[in-house]
Amino acid sequence: MAYGVWYHASEGDDAGMKKTTLYLPEDLQLSLKHAAKRLKKSESVIIREALTDYLVKHRPPFPTSIGMVEGDGTFDARNTKAFLRDAYRRELEAMQRRIEEDRAQRESQ
Repeated sequence: MAYGVWYHASEGDDAGMKKTTLYLPEDLQLSLKHAAKRLKKSESVIIREALTDYLVKHRPPFPTSIGMVEGDGTFDARNTKAFLRDAYRRELEAMQRRIEEDRAQRESQ
């Protein structure tokens, strides 16, 4: 199970992405426009980065239990927390790598 949010563009700025509409107060939209110009990024990139950071910060709480797991018979209730912690850490690290790779790709363009 993945916690967080990620995106990937393979061709062009919007490839592989879903379109959505945001309603922003005028002052927030103006700030976004100025930030995009100052940072030399598109408004959509700034929104994706901000939303990704927000969702990582406000991710669902750590699971307190799990269902059935296939394995070699060594997994039991004594190591559930370690299993979940490691799985959660791996998922978070993978998501952070994807974000950094996307940022690096955009900076190289």
